[in-house]
Amino acid sequence: MKRALSVLCLWLASWTPVAAANLTGLWSLDLMPDFGGTDDSVGCSFLQDGDKLTLNCGAGPAITGEVQGRKITIRVPTGNKNELVGMLVGELDEREATISGTWTLAKNDRGPSEGRFLFKKISEK
Repeated sequence: MKRALSVLCLWLASWTPVAAANLTGLWSLDLMPDFGGTDDSVGCSFLQDGDKLTLNCGAGPAITGEVQGRKITIRVPTGNKNELVGMLVGELDEREATISGTWTLAKNDRGPSEGRFLFKKISEK
């Protein structure tokens, strides 16, 4: 029992957690297609506070999201009165330079209800 406890203590002492990615900075976003059905690109700024994200993309409404390890989830208000929410779920690459994944939009009568996206990091702030 003492030996197992000693091994566990040594393992814990040598273990260092992987540093969480800091996504704060400027990013470009490619939507394939966008919520209206055409491919589009837009610049975005990310502000990360712990596991919470705030994005500003163009002149649109505030966008929020979360970071869980390398998984990124983003909620984008859209529609004439921001009554719809696009969900972007993707993964940060190991170089922390791109986030790629898929988006879905429930109850969308103007175009496709799903697509792909790619964020590319331009610079850190």
